[in-house]
Amino acid sequence: MRRLLPLSAHVRLLYSLVLGILVGFFTTLGVNVSWGVLVGLTVVALAFVVLNWLVLWPMDPDQTQRHAMRERYNPVLEELLITIVAVISMVGLVMVMVIDDSGYGSLAALVGLAGVFLAWAMLHVMYTTQYAHVYFSGHESGGLDFGKPGKPRYIDFLYFSFMVGMTYGTTDVGVLTTTLRAFVLRHGLLSFVFGTVILATGVSLVSGIFT
Repeated sequence: MRRLLPLSAHVRLLYSLVLGILVGFFTTLGVNVSWGVLVGLTVVALAFVVLNWLVLWPMDPDQTQRHAMRERYNPVLEELLITIVAVISMVGLVMVMVIDDSGYGSLAALVGLAGVFLAWAMLHVMYTTQYAHVYFSGHESGGLDFGKPGKPRYIDFLYFSFMVGMTYGTTDVGVLTTTLRAFVLRHGLLSFVFGTVILATGVSLVSGIFT
């Protein structure tokens, strides 16, 4: 497990993209382009979520701080990347419709749903690393009150990020700085759009396929 710790967020994303491209390419050769795109996108999200979870979850508070401070984020680029996740999900839904015309309706629906769920999880994992970076490296250090003494771990940031993603707000964690409130606002708004538009459309589409 320790060998995974040096991987930066950008390297983890690169590995996920390479794996998704390879799997998508071979799926295209074996089935068709539509399946290649859909499976490739799903694998990218799956690899990113699993790899980040393996890297971030075991870190203690000191490792979390060192890792977060080492990251070099471009806020505009990272926010754009996060927005692209939602677009990828919509592309996946379009692929479901295309593949359904090819006779793979039920299986395509399951893969499409998995891809949307994993893209949703990918969104919150990316915000997890953003929150940790701002908390430890921002000009306003700290800014989140986890209600416990000592420094937080990545588990705490994962908890906070997924709570924002599922409730579109904060729960038992206090947000104390303007910088982090802006992050939470954007995260909540994007999560709301993701949840109400993309997932609702996906459920409607899959219901139509099965009926």
